[in-house]
Amino acid sequence: MIKSHIKYTLILVFLLIIFTSNSNNYSFTVIPDSLHFENKKSSLPNEWYSNAVFYEIFVRSFYDSNNDGIGDLRGVIEKLDYLKELGVKGIWLMPINMNSDGDHGYAIMDYMKIAPEYGTIEDFKELIAKAHNKGIGIVMDMVINHCSSDNPFFISALNSSGSPYRDWFTWSSEKLYWRQPWSANPVWHEGKDKKYYYGLFSRSMPDLNFKNEQVYRYIQQVLTFWLNIGVDGFRFDAATHIFENENGILADLPETIDLFKGIRKLVNSYDGKYLIGEAGKSEYIGDGTDSLHGYFNFGFIGNLTKAIFNENAQFFTEKLQEEYNKMPDGGYVSNVLGNHDSFLGPRVATRFKQNPQLLKIAATALLTTPGIPFIYYGEEIGMTSNNRYTFDYSLRTPMQWNDALHGGFSTMGKISPRQSNKEYKKINVTEQQQDKTSLLSHYKQLINLRNNNKALCQGSINFENINKKLVTFKRTFKNNECFVIINISNSPVSLPLEIINDYSLVFSDSKYKIKNKSIILDRYSSLIYSREKTNE
Repeated sequence: MIKSHIKYTLILVFLLIIFTSNSNNYSFTVIPDSLHFENKKSSLPNEWYSNAVFYEIFVRSFYDSNNDGIGDLRGVIEKLDYLKELGVKGIWLMPINMNSDGDHGYAIMDYMKIAPEYGTIEDFKELIAKAHNKGIGIVMDMVINHCSSDNPFFISALNSSGSPYRDWFTWSSEKLYWRQPWSANPVWHEGKDKKYYYGLFSRSMPDLNFKNEQVYRYIQQVLTFWLNIGVDGFRFDAATHIFENENGILADLPETIDLFKGIRKLVNSYDGKYLIGEAGKSEYIGDGTDSLHGYFNFGFIGNLTKAIFNENAQFFTEKLQEEYNKMPDGGYVSNVLGNHDSFLGPRVATRFKQNPQLLKIAATALLTTPGIPFIYYGEEIGMTSNNRYTFDYSLRTPMQWNDALHGGFSTMGKISPRQSNKEYKKINVTEQQQDKTSLLSHYKQLINLRNNNKALCQGSINFENINKKLVTFKRTFKNNECFVIINISNSPVSLPLEIINDYSLVFSDSKYKIKNKSIILDRYSSLIYSREKTNE
């Protein structure tokens, strides 16, 4: 018993030595004189992102321009007209850096090179320039929490305790039994000489050690490199996990938020840049001006789903109000219906069993509530999760452009790494472009309305609990007011006609009736009214 206690004490002392010796005692807000800033002015409006609808692209599965079976940057260039027509003003590219995984791209081998299968740095510059010409900003996925185990920095550190990169990573002589916050998987992995390294996501992706100032200074160089090329911002992967401590706390440490404040100061050297983190808490945007610009409301789709199936609109609106109450001026929340990670669940079309009415009201809720909405590629046509694959892989199959081979993604016989969803014959862009009642048309109409109505893209919100089956709210910007009514129930709902006095109908996604001084909304449908308020 005494021996066990001594051993436990020694382990604690050892941990304290690890973490205090590497404790960051440098300033995140220092910008080294060695950094050289170029291309500081943007052709986009200074706060272009504040009014934007974003579109997330997994480049590998979006469009193959050279018929090698892999999506690429030139494929994105070729589809810019489609995105412009859709109405999006921002593109989030999942990782495009040279990587070792040959798939998702989050195992970075070289932070300052483009993955060769995606194209060249010149292709990327062309994409930025042509997107800007269409009023679209480009945001890169930036993976600073970890790199690849094939990254030259880590290979050097792994092979020699005397490597100059050894302290770029975190090591332990003891095997520590910490687990991932979301699973029972270990986060310490055996290296060489009976030493263990810390890798939160897997042994193939060791975490960078930001307690070492050299790591932070290197990331400053990386960010400056891409900003000088003209990128419009970054989405920071695993933003909550940058720091860990000796108590095995692996997320949401104050040092992480301080780091993003330093990054914001660096990025403020340029005009019109936007930072968002893979984080679900408002703490990551600081006071609205000194840290990340935005974070994701990952609970949006789950709360909406629960409200629909319980026919309880107030539950959804209360959850949204709680989120908005946390927002400081200058900060932005981004609502989503899904993304590339399975922790959010299946694609929204799978979630709602391809019910077109449910998909339409989900889109209406996404695109009419405050914040910066993000659409995941294929969401706008109702792409489903591919049941050939599991977890994240089911969410990342090729975009369905038409009814040709592989849904028009590629003319190559064999594509990589996943095959197209079999549904592409019926669910594709070309098919829906010809149908004014399609889900794609619904998205286009709503985004166009949002882009041209300041109340919908910038206005304040006031929820009105008129009926437990209706999500109802007013968005107001100066004298412009929009009144949004969404029937989340499976039955028609009647409202007094007088509540829309002085309003003009600007959007409807289904038939509605006016009868006996009442307006009757069809099940799972929405109406949007607008008016100019007179000064009282």
